Amino acid sequence: MLMEAKPRLVQSWSECPPVLLFTDGAVEDSLQSVTHGAVLVDPWKQRSFFMGDHIPGDFVKLWTRSGKKQVIAQAEIFPVVNAKSTWSQTLEGRSILWFLDNESARMSLVRNFSPILDSFFLLQLNARMDGFVQSRNWYSRVPSKSNPSDSASRLQFSEYRNSVRSVPDYSLALKALENSWKLVELIEKGS
Repeated sequence: MLMEAKPRLVQSWSECPPVLLFTDGAVEDSLQSVTHGAVLVDPWKQRSFFMGDHIPGDFVKLWTRSGKKQVIAQAEIFPVVNAKSTWSQTLEGRSILWFLDNESARMSLVRNFSPILDSFFLLQLNARMDGFVQSRNWYSRVPSKSNPSDSASRLQFSEYRNSVRSVPDYSLALKALENSWKLVELIEKGS
């Protein structure tokens, strides 16, 4: 990451209000449905976006490779990384207030560290996206019942009629996934 990092630019205060970004992950039916969703509200440009989709199966396969059945932390971190990739142009150089309803995922993002290898891989991709987008991020907690992205994470979109639907951009995440698999193989071999 250090080899490709560019200088971090911290701009002076502006009158531009922060972007509000709500994210959520959902794991249901004994890992048969692992989904994510996000809602972006930009009060400055007076527009909002939403997205929701199944998390690509290759990620779920990586997270469950050793028989693990608890992947909610990864499913909650994933939409943050994906939102930065999907909406990078809107987020570039902006202050962002992120709202998550999972405290474990939120604290991992605040520290940009997790002792869980699968979460750590996502957090490294998140750090790379931060360098690319050059945004200022604040991660906060939102109760699940108050999280507007809850329906998007369950692929129920009827309440977002006044928002623009975005297609998730997985290109950077899938490239990072290839590298993760290679690293996992080396670690598991003891190399």
